[in-house]
Amino acid sequence: MERNKGERKSIIMKINFKKKKSAFSIIEIMAVLFIVTIGMIGMMNLISQSIRVQRLNKHNLVAYQLAQEGIELVRVIRDDNWLAEESSKVEFINAMNPGSYCIDYSNVELGENINDACRLYLNSNDFYVHDEGTDNIETPYSRLITIEEYIEEGSEEENYAVAVTVKITWEDVSGILEYEAETRLYDWY
Repeated sequence: MERNKGERKSIIMKINFKKKKSAFSIIEIMAVLFIVTIGMIGMMNLISQSIRVQRLNKHNLVAYQLAQEGIELVRVIRDDNWLAEESSKVEFINAMNPGSYCIDYSNVELGENINDACRLYLNSNDFYVHDEGTDNIETPYSRLITIEEYIEEGSEEENYAVAVTVKITWEDVSGILEYEAETRLYDWY
């Protein structure tokens, strides 16, 4: 009989051991996987959007600076004409020669009138130029500088001025983007 009691205890222990063992059901596992997947998708979208916004901000900042440089280059042309005493009130407009141009720091003169935006290249000194020389790297940016005669309406005395518009365009994964800056430059006289 004692032997019987020992066998009985071991059978009861085996049964109790099987009952105490708990496991996850397939539905619980699928629910956890669904929640983790939704969280991961959200994080990946956030990272992806952050990278896109960072790239767009970088391009906007570079475009702003290239537009400002274009305005400054036209201002240098105006100032050089004044210093050379080539510009009177009427000659100011002629010296500024209304039209569209490609100008960079290495060639600060109006040159010939063009219709298309000019591609910008990065030279070995990390300056943006229009020359696609052998060492220059092509950038996504193009810059077109437009000069137009500007006459103020309602002014009692004649003010000779030009409107300078600089348009920067570049291609991004979202399409062709542009940045435009405008100012008016007046004759010194």
